[in-house]
Amino acid sequence: MKYPLGREIFSTNLEMTLHYLHPSYDYMAKIMTIRRKEGNAEIKKYINLSLIFLLYGENCVLLQDGAILGAVWIASFALTMWSVFPPHALWGVFANILALSTPFVVARRLKAFRDEALEGSISFRRSLFYCWQTFFNATLLLTIVQFLWFKFLNTSVFISTLMENYKVILQSYNLTQAEVNTIIEALAMMKPVGWAATFMITEIIVGTVLSPLIAALMSRKRRKQQSFVNQQ
Repeated sequence: MKYPLGREIFSTNLEMTLHYLHPSYDYMAKIMTIRRKEGNAEIKKYINLSLIFLLYGENCVLLQDGAILGAVWIASFALTMWSVFPPHALWGVFANILALSTPFVVARRLKAFRDEALEGSISFRRSLFYCWQTFFNATLLLTIVQFLWFKFLNTSVFISTLMENYKVILQSYNLTQAEVNTIIEALAMMKPVGWAATFMITEIIVGTVLSPLIAALMSRKRRKQQSFVNQQ
């Protein structure tokens, strides 16, 4: 037995709404079309399942990809910290390579999310949100590691090397020796949370700059969207 006209219109509009909420909801529209005879309770059941997928499924992907990027950053940071010791000076090169691979890692993970979860299409806005969230998760993970590193491990050699480099940079700006010493003393007095916060600001800036570029390159329009609307 078919629904009255009002319910038919409601069901059709609901399918179109689900389609626009999430491209992979096309399968939801098909299931609902098959199960219209079972009533509104069954429709609500599948809506609830789809919302659970949207809220938790995508968040799990973002957490996973943020952890992957965070692991790359942590490896780069660890190699940088160890490269200040003369026997491991070459490790600094690998640290730079890992750092430079950041946009390629994010783009690769976004491509996998787009092709496997969204059937090959993703808007620029959603791509941008994915990149921002991935960079945020990676930054949070790396900041925790950096805080623990500066808190419990010996970083005196790294800080001394960094201070020497800062002196050269500051002197190039024609600062007096007293001003240079004041800045160096302030840096030397920084606590672990200060170092972690300093690095975190840099990572946020990197994510803010790279996210729109990656999103623009990886966004793809859904070609079948218009045909779906016409069929309704």
